[in-house]
Amino acid sequence: MEAPAYPKKFFKQASIEQADSGWQVLLDGRPARTPAKNLLASPSQRLADAMANEWNALDEDINPYHLPLSRRRMIVIDRGASDIDKWRDIVLEYLGSDLLCYRADHPSDLVARQEKNWSPFLSWFEEETGETLAVTSGILAVAQPDITIKAVHDILMPLDADTLSCLAAATEMTGSAVLALALWKERADTEDIFAASQLDETYQVEKWGVDREAQENENRLKSDFLSVATYLSLCQLSD
Repeated sequence: MEAPAYPKKFFKQASIEQADSGWQVLLDGRPARTPAKNLLASPSQRLADAMANEWNALDEDINPYHLPLSRRRMIVIDRGASDIDKWRDIVLEYLGSDLLCYRADHPSDLVARQEKNWSPFLSWFEEETGETLAVTSGILAVAQPDITIKAVHDILMPLDADTLSCLAAATEMTGSAVLALALWKERADTEDIFAASQLDETYQVEKWGVDREAQENENRLKSDFLSVATYLSLCQLSD
């Protein structure tokens, strides 16, 4: 497959500047803009610095994949007002069928591995929210208590668009609202949270060997997940 043609880099230096819109990203002294022509800016100086560093690290082409923090901030700027409710709903929808709540009933070593790696996150969730999630095994579906869904809804309601966009993305990447919330609350190391989301896939690789295409997809997913974690962390740090 032919590689996509990206726009050529047209600037020499990215920097930041404080303005009414927050900390703006500048390209050769001119404000960078989003696809909707809004100013690329952040209330966080640290996030703005990190975005400018992405632009400065570009080679000859402007490859959007090499601008993960800037792309996410652009999404929030251009779509946050309209999509914030959707992002909240994504987390709640996944909570209703959370990865960590659906366990294997065989083989025994996989059952034990899921229990060891997933149950601590569910215990933390119960401590954090005061509510529990039902766990099932095999092909049986399980409905989560309304009071648990409401507890998480109440936690999500006051969150800003930056945080909710990250939570929604992390939830979709891991298949688990619990793991996304654990990422936000820094419950565990980012790498360990991602590894927990890939437990079943890792088990299959150990049994049957590596599939190159599947490994490439996992590598891309991990890179995206780490970028979301970085963005989320930068948003939470006070300048």
